[in-house]
Amino acid sequence: MQLAIARGARVIGTGSPANQTFIAGLGALPTTYGQGLPERVRALQNGRIDLALDVAGAGSLPELVALTGTADSVVTIADFTARQLGVRLSFGELGGEPNGHHGLAAAAALFEEGRFRLPVQEVFAMTQAARAHALAARGPRRGKIALAVPQTLTTAE
Repeated sequence: MQLAIARGARVIGTGSPANQTFIAGLGALPTTYGQGLPERVRALQNGRIDLALDVAGAGSLPELVALTGTADSVVTIADFTARQLGVRLSFGELGGEPNGHHGLAAAAALFEEGRFRLPVQEVFAMTQAARAHALAARGPRRGKIALAVPQTLTTAE
């Protein structure tokens, strides 16, 4: 969301009712997902939806195609049935750079300008790595789960 907003896009983000403030804090217009999504998005946009990105893989591709008017305007990183609908499934490659690495420099530059933030939900000591992994595996959260790497592991000897 933040990268698109930094490039001048008007972004509508979907989430649960409990996440509406979080989504707005990232700079997007928030709305809930689920039944009636196209109507809620149209009410916020009051016009054409140019592009849609699915990051949840929760079966919303038909609605996103309907919103944009064409499968060519929808990309997913999470719904592996995409090709059946003519939607592109992205593995993060852009300009010959795999795994989305192309976005790291842009995110870092925006962070330095104060225009990108990386929400962190919780930081764990390395000795708590199993607990951190279990929390991350539970699913939706409002931020990253991080491990604090001791200084002795980060300096070359």
